[in-house]
Amino acid sequence: MKSYNRFDSDKVLSISAIIIAIVSIFIGIWQGSETRKHNRLSVQPRLSIQHSLNYADQSLSLILINKGLGPAILETIKYEYESKFYEITNNHNILDFLDRIDLKVPLSFDRFAPGVTITSNDVYTILRIDLKDLESIKVSPGTLISKFKFEIIYSSLYRERFTCSHP
Repeated sequence: MKSYNRFDSDKVLSISAIIIAIVSIFIGIWQGSETRKHNRLSVQPRLSIQHSLNYADQSLSLILINKGLGPAILETIKYEYESKFYEITNNHNILDFLDRIDLKVPLSFDRFAPGVTITSNDVYTILRIDLKDLESIKVSPGTLISKFKFEIIYSSLYRERFTCSHP
């Protein structure tokens, strides 16, 4: 007597090949997605605004540091001083901002504006003041720092947007 099997070896091999192909497609799509996530994270910038009280050179500084792995492309730079808002659109606007706040002490800073790219581990001085100049106008470093607020909107190479602010 001859037995009739609904699945002969050719059908089993064909179905197995189709299942393996479908699983391979899903694994390829998943792997591509994970690779894209990894690539985005590997070039993600991380800007940080910090203040530094340096007793060696007797100065107070606010600095902008890129602690991420990729470059940060500055888009918007906003300052606030004593509840007055200013947006920096080019290198000359920071001079206007410093004139308007009228601190009556010499300040130094690095010029940067929207469109500037800050690479990994770059450090920009937002503002630097000698402590002896603060003493002359009777303002403590903590009081001065608390009057300044900054917001910087920047993007990565993949055009993801981030915000950095102080405080």
